[in-house]
Amino acid sequence: MLGLLESGLYKSIPRDPSGEVRRKLLMIMHEVIAETNDDKLTKISKQLYFHFNCHVPELYGLPKIRTEGVPIRPVITTINTVTSRLCTYLKDIINPLLGTRLSHVKNSKEFVTEIRNVSITDRDIMVSYDVKNLFTSIPIECTLNRLEELLSRDETLKNRTKLNPHHVKELVSFCTSEANFFRFQRNFFLQKNGAPMGSSLSPAIAEIFMEYLEELAFYNNDNTFYPKIFKRYVDDIFAIIERGKEDAFLGHLNGLFPEEIVFTIEKETNGVFLKVELCLGTRKIKSRKSNTIRRTQSPVFNESFNFKLSPDKLDQASLIILVCQSKSDKVIARLILGGVMFTRNKPLQQWQDMMANMKTVVSEWHFLTE
Repeated sequence: MLGLLESGLYKSIPRDPSGEVRRKLLMIMHEVIAETNDDKLTKISKQLYFHFNCHVPELYGLPKIRTEGVPIRPVITTINTVTSRLCTYLKDIINPLLGTRLSHVKNSKEFVTEIRNVSITDRDIMVSYDVKNLFTSIPIECTLNRLEELLSRDETLKNRTKLNPHHVKELVSFCTSEANFFRFQRNFFLQKNGAPMGSSLSPAIAEIFMEYLEELAFYNNDNTFYPKIFKRYVDDIFAIIERGKEDAFLGHLNGLFPEEIVFTIEKETNGVFLKVELCLGTRKIKSRKSNTIRRTQSPVFNESFNFKLSPDKLDQASLIILVCQSKSDKVIARLILGGVMFTRNKPLQQWQDMMANMKTVVSEWHFLTE
């Protein structure tokens, strides 16, 4: 984490700026309220005026387990901070502008539905593009100008707020600049660029920028290396493109904002198999591996695995589903199904449904992690 703080993305500051940021934000909101008489902003201003014990944003790190070398993703917790209520309000104003492009993907289930019937020829290749460190790389000035432009064209804005586009831009600018600070181990830092990962406002800011970048990327309809399929979830892009043109398109994407935005590419790999492991506690007791089509490395699909386990051991049991590369046995994705001591959210819900509906097929789409 210390290496990340010394990477040039952050600037060390001598003391906690919370009080100064609070006073300046109150002044800005007072001026905006005087011009607009916005009820929600008035409420936020009053809450902040009488709330002296705001939390300081805190930095912590999450490992990027799907990335080689397992680098740290910096996350800033912003609960009950000076700008937290304002960021939530601004997010609600901005969100209706987003998700209108054909490339937009809401979730994994929608993605599977949309590409289920897509045909792929031998000349095509599936690739994924990803922005390196998107949140700390967003060109804020460009994004704010785009935000103001979108708000100016939005005829429904008056139904959500009394603020005009300039006011929204000014408040977002403050949240992503002077209020973009945090504490780490008693030291204080200011994030130089981008938006803080952890703020409720940041995903909306990131989406505005990515939609603008996408618009620039496809501005010239005559370009010969555009993908035939292009789907995007924030900065995660799935594309089907003519084989041999995937690197040219990568270069095109990297040329749009060469000083700030760097895309990486991951190409499809042949030869994967599925391994399912049955565990009791932390001990693996049984394992099954999918077969492959003879004389190929292609897996046999819709294959069944059966494990026998006595009912009294189900509380300790879990299933680990691994996707592995055939040549190296390297695990490229995994999913754990089990009780509350092993997993959470959808995997936990599926496990509970399986236990409650014995001998009944219970299926669910999951994001796999490495």
